[in-house]
Amino acid sequence: MIKLIRENNKIIEIDYMQAFKIAKEKNMSLITIKKEENLYKIMDYKKYIYIKKKNFKANKNVTKEIKFRINISDNDMKIKVKKINELRKKKMMIKISIFLKGRENLKKNVIDNFLEVLKKKLNINFLSIKRINNIIFFLVK
Repeated sequence: MIKLIRENNKIIEIDYMQAFKIAKEKNMSLITIKKEENLYKIMDYKKYIYIKKKNFKANKNVTKEIKFRINISDNDMKIKVKKINELRKKKMMIKISIFLKGRENLKKNVIDNFLEVLKKKLNINFLSIKRINNIIFFLVK
């Protein structure tokens, strides 16, 4: 005995061979939905594969990276902040990288001021901040 999901989404218990015959009569396939629960559904196999691929693409957790420099112009900053806010509306994870050149590493107060300006413009708190050599990384959700 298996559990079969009908067209109206009602679950019935039926013999496997009987469900297989119904599927053949409708020129469709008997597809396993959950193996542990013996849950099956009668549907077109190509449609099932299409739906599965579509759901897989939609569920990917993509992290976008936005790169900054300390001496960025105001207009460039506005554009990048706007892009970050658009990505936040889509509920994507954003990795912000700040690249430092030469003596910019030594100017702690300039870096701190830049981070504060970025926090104010984005209206957020950073999840984690990491510093590796000349690059500062942090994640925004």
